[in-house]
Amino acid sequence: MIIRFVRAWQYVIRRSIAHWKLLSSVMLGVLLASSIMAGTVIYFDALRELALRKTLEQFTPTEIDIVMQGHRGPVNHDEYELVSQIVNEGIDERVSWFVDQRLRTGKTPTMFLTRAGSEQEAGEDNARSYLAFLENIDAHIIMRGGGHPRPDVIEKGSDFLVVEAMIPIEASEEFNAQIGDRFSAVPPWTDSVSHVTVVISGIFQRSEPEKRYWDIDDAVLKSATGSSFRTMPLFVTEESFLGTIGPSFQRMEATYGWLLQVEASRINALNASKTLADTERMNSTLASTLGAYRQTTILDNALREYDIRLFFSKLPMFVVLVLISVVILYYVMTLSSLVVEDRRNEVALLRSRGASTAQILLVFILEGLTIASISVVIGPLLAAATISILGFTPAFADLSGGTLLTVSLSGGAFLMGGIGGALSFVALIVPAVQASRITVTQQRQAAARPGDKPVFQRYYLDVLLLVIGILLFRQLTEQGSVVARNLFGEMMVSQILLAVPGVILIAAAMILLRLLPILLNLGSKLASKWLSVGLVLGIWQMARNPTHYARLSLLLILTAGLGIFASSFSATLDRSFEERVLFVTGSDVRVDGTIPVGSQRSRGDSTPVYTSNPELISTIEEMKGVDQASLVRRSSGHDLSAAFVTNYEMLAMEGDSFSEVAWFRSDFAPSPMTTLLADLDDQEGPRGIPIPDTATTLQVRVKPDRRHESVMLTARVLNGEGRYLTYQVGGLNFSEWRDLEVPLSRPGYRGRSSTQVVKPLTLVAIRIHERRGNRRLQPGSVLIDEVRVIGEAESHQLEGFDNVDQWSLLQTSDNALTDVLRASDIGFDGQTGSALFSWSEGAAISARGIYHGLPTPLPVLASSGYVKRTGHSPGDRFDVSVSGNRVIVELSEKIDYFPTMNTAEKRFLIADLSSLIRHVSLGDLYGEFLPNEMWISTTDSDLDHDELIQSINTDSPFSTNTVQKRAERLAESKVDPLVKAGWRSLLFIAFLAVLVLSILGFLVHAYVSFRNRQVQFALLRTVGLSIRQLIAMVWIEQTLVIVVGLVLGTWMGGRLGATIMPFLGHDDFGGRVMPPFAIQVNWTILGLTYLIMIVVFTLVILGLIWIIQRISLQRVLRLGEVG
Repeated sequence: MIIRFVRAWQYVIRRSIAHWKLLSSVMLGVLLASSIMAGTVIYFDALRELALRKTLEQFTPTEIDIVMQGHRGPVNHDEYELVSQIVNEGIDERVSWFVDQRLRTGKTPTMFLTRAGSEQEAGEDNARSYLAFLENIDAHIIMRGGGHPRPDVIEKGSDFLVVEAMIPIEASEEFNAQIGDRFSAVPPWTDSVSHVTVVISGIFQRSEPEKRYWDIDDAVLKSATGSSFRTMPLFVTEESFLGTIGPSFQRMEATYGWLLQVEASRINALNASKTLADTERMNSTLASTLGAYRQTTILDNALREYDIRLFFSKLPMFVVLVLISVVILYYVMTLSSLVVEDRRNEVALLRSRGASTAQILLVFILEGLTIASISVVIGPLLAAATISILGFTPAFADLSGGTLLTVSLSGGAFLMGGIGGALSFVALIVPAVQASRITVTQQRQAAARPGDKPVFQRYYLDVLLLVIGILLFRQLTEQGSVVARNLFGEMMVSQILLAVPGVILIAAAMILLRLLPILLNLGSKLASKWLSVGLVLGIWQMARNPTHYARLSLLLILTAGLGIFASSFSATLDRSFEERVLFVTGSDVRVDGTIPVGSQRSRGDSTPVYTSNPELISTIEEMKGVDQASLVRRSSGHDLSAAFVTNYEMLAMEGDSFSEVAWFRSDFAPSPMTTLLADLDDQEGPRGIPIPDTATTLQVRVKPDRRHESVMLTARVLNGEGRYLTYQVGGLNFSEWRDLEVPLSRPGYRGRSSTQVVKPLTLVAIRIHERRGNRRLQPGSVLIDEVRVIGEAESHQLEGFDNVDQWSLLQTSDNALTDVLRASDIGFDGQTGSALFSWSEGAAISARGIYHGLPTPLPVLASSGYVKRTGHSPGDRFDVSVSGNRVIVELSEKIDYFPTMNTAEKRFLIADLSSLIRHVSLGDLYGEFLPNEMWISTTDSDLDHDELIQSINTDSPFSTNTVQKRAERLAESKVDPLVKAGWRSLLFIAFLAVLVLSILGFLVHAYVSFRNRQVQFALLRTVGLSIRQLIAMVWIEQTLVIVVGLVLGTWMGGRLGATIMPFLGHDDFGGRVMPPFAIQVNWTILGLTYLIMIVVFTLVILGLIWIIQRISLQRVLRLGEVG
């Protein structure tokens, strides 16, 4: 049996050498498959190593070190030995493998500090102290006086003891302590001794203050000392601490601490997860043993952040690598089928000489095993060498220092290489199974009349694969991402869902190829009257033998689709990093702040006084480097019509200027920003009654239903600069008709207002409110007979209230919904009527009343999340609160995204600023609804933003709080160098695969096609087809294959990217990318790749034509010369 196997293998070797040209291309494909599968593990391990080094380099050794501390009592040798044993076991079991050194310390609770003999005064000042020991302190200090403390007790009384201690030089200077001085540490609790007296034996300073040794002093011993206290640390020996001081204070718990100095070089990508797990387990174990245990280090958070960032950074890369592997496996299967097709005559000859199907199949199996085995061994080594060399490339030079990348050949790499080899072996054997059964008769029949459909079409494998792809995509859609969380909240990736792009791409390509013969047949029939014989014959030949051409077309579709998909991934991520900043900042500079008015302004404030929004904008736009500015108001509120509390954020802006400064993407909403914002301007809102410029006094004639001692009647007036004033017309502490007057020159509370009275003035509302904040507004009513203005020469009636058709109720609160406004027959003179306004109970200092104008809703845009939450739809009217003011709004349009508004976490409404001010200001008691943000576009990219902000604060009435500077954010949030390097390398691999696989596939296809069709070409020549017609046939066949493959592949790759990319839209920490990805394709690299492919394809076709022109008809047609 072994001898037969060896002989068979020898035959396979001789056979392979004879067909080395074809098998070398197959070998290359299998080697690529094994290399890329193994390289996936090696590549990501290398990226992990770089990412880990980059993460750890961000922190100092002190931050990475682990500081452990906990409380335990009573304090004595035995208890400390027990605690030390528990801690050391935890350290040895979990983290000792990456810890270089460990230090320990212990301290008492903080005590009151007094001079010896003044213990009764303890706690009267801010002097505090604690006693402590620190391991190996003698080797890290310099004595500036005295000596080290003795471990024994100097004196012990019935309720006190005396020991020696040394103190740092800083405490000596602060407390004016000298060698030999005595201090008493008095515990704030009652114990068996009332205090411990300490004799200062020495004064020291740190020999090397910057050494990591002292981190334990800063982190443990000084951690409980507040800045408001003066603290003297008293360092005693460990023997004194555990043998004398501790046992004397029987109710005391000590704080023990350990410093573990981490050796960062021992942590690598392979053990990073173990490092994190061991650190967390040690924390949980010791926390259950030591009281108030606390473990402090940046290491666990750094490793956790590293894991999350790497997880989401490599996720899209892994999708592309899976797609590359799928394309390579199909390439192997395609070339294998071409090789088998080229050997059909040989197989038929072996069958005619008595070889069985099993024997022939064994030959193919041995051949496939040989190729796969060599690839499995060489593939991981080749992948490791290639990835290591990437360190010299510009993409990785900054990260690797221009040297080889550190790579590791793990078991996982060889396992993935083996999987790649196994899949390739299957791809090699599948075509051979069918070919091993062919007989001489079947071979001749197939040569004379090729099969009309490929295998995947005959058995509807393409339809089945498409159904599987649709089901997987449906699951992906329901899940919303390839990442999900399990029951424990841990992030998981569905490996099957990662294959969705590959499955859909192959299935869709197969379905399209099913339609290709039908279109070719139809095309040949329709175009036969106009096209030459050669062109028609070429189209007819492709329709007659679709299997032969479908293989190459599908390969080109997959490679082109891979190129587009990989290119769109890289370019889209680059664009996304920039657009995230554009979205968050909103404009070149976005300033959040306030406009101090009235009591908000401090005395002596020399900044300009706010007059109006247009004046403020003019001031800003005159500043250096400012192109345009737009005022914005950001407020919060909730939907008053919703069944459940629905909070939202309101953004109001000036439409014309905002469109010029804000960044907006066309896919954010169904209409352009200018159109959306133009529709928000409320032209029908309340406008009020104009007041003549000659008027000096406002007079309102009223009659309350009874005396309202603390109810004030006010008038809301709009001045010529667009600002709202409130006039206190008078109190309603009477019950008869009375004319209440207020000078128009004295607006505001008690006639004091920071807002200037700039004419023309407009009366917009008449209100009442309860002046006393400690009581509620009681129900009541008032008759309003007329509103009149008085000038120096004459008076003028603004409103006679013969009817109330032009007046409406202010419904600024829930209580105001029951207020009533109606016409009354009761007038001042008994002949004319008046307006009766009745109000119900309500809150104090809240405006209730009427305004001039009809109730019109405020037009708003709503986010999709808001609409989904509330159930509203365009055209609906509903009540919302805006900064505490009730406003009726009308939903005009739904939008998906808007700059600075986080749709994933918040719901929002968009309104016109001027319109919102008109609606809200009616009910504001004395205040104003002013902008609190400024969006600025700049003319100079190198503008000194700090200088601009200083100018805004000093030369304008706007006071800034926070500033978003787009240029700085863009510089800070460039693509992570590691991610960029990874994508560049992956893009290079993808395009190299596209180039190599397409060219090799086309070359082998052309070679096999020529060998199998020599007789056909010779026969066509003998029946009268000219060389030119033959060349035209070859041109049309190859051109159609290339065009169909590249065009369909490009289109499908683009559609696939647009469909799949949103499900991979995560930032480095798993959050939803905002705004969502906008697909961007790197057409430069892709175009260059296509150009190289087309040039090579053209050369191959020209070479094929050159060979056809030199066919010897006599040689080809002679019996025995064919094949």
